[in-house]
Amino acid sequence: ACQVANNFYPDHPLDLRVLIVLCNLAIFYIDDILVTDPQLLYSFQLALVTHQPQRDPILRCLADELIPRMWRYFDPAAANAIAVGFYEFIIGTSMEADVRNMHLSPSAPDFPGFVRIKSGAPAQYAHWLFYSPTRQSPNDYIQAIPDFLVIINHVNDILSFYKEELAGEEDNLVHMRARTLGKSVLATLAELCAETEERIYRVSETLAPAPETQAVFKGFMVRYIHFHTSTTRYRLQELLAES
Repeated sequence: ACQVANNFYPDHPLDLRVLIVLCNLAIFYIDDILVTDPQLLYSFQLALVTHQPQRDPILRCLADELIPRMWRYFDPAAANAIAVGFYEFIIGTSMEADVRNMHLSPSAPDFPGFVRIKSGAPAQYAHWLFYSPTRQSPNDYIQAIPDFLVIINHVNDILSFYKEELAGEEDNLVHMRARTLGKSVLATLAELCAETEERIYRVSETLAPAPETQAVFKGFMVRYIHFHTSTTRYRLQELLAES
């Protein structure tokens, strides 16, 4: 969690980076621990709308302490998007548990991406990037958000693929898309790479009228890729050692 905050958002004030660390601890806890008890996740939204306490202390902290702090640092539109991103992440994580053994229909090719956009928590990471002390309107970057959300997920999917193949995991986006589209896993991975590259160029072009915002995005992409290639979790040093 500390690596994420310091690598992705090195220029943010320390108190905001600490908040992002705490949010990432909650994300990792939900993704690694609570996924084994999806009923806790399914009850999260009901507890919110009925003003009941969350059944898990980390979910309670997230709902009562962490998410409300977003409005201290971000424009209301961005803070709202971050909050909804957390709610979607919890829905998506519980949904992934249900999808694991589901037959994927070839007539629903967008379903794997639908699940991933929820479970990947991209909205938080995207909107956290564009912090401004003046809380200026997100107008400079909002048109790039749809592509940016997909980029955040896809880069992680691509750079996690090697370690997940070694672990025999098949409940990821690459395998789900391959099964849905009736293509090989490697052909699907290659398509995902090409699509992601196109989206990165598209976001850069969308942000071109705001050079400072464009530079923030480009810097993030360099740090985001470097994080995956330099962290032992992804085992990419095994592939890059000779280059």
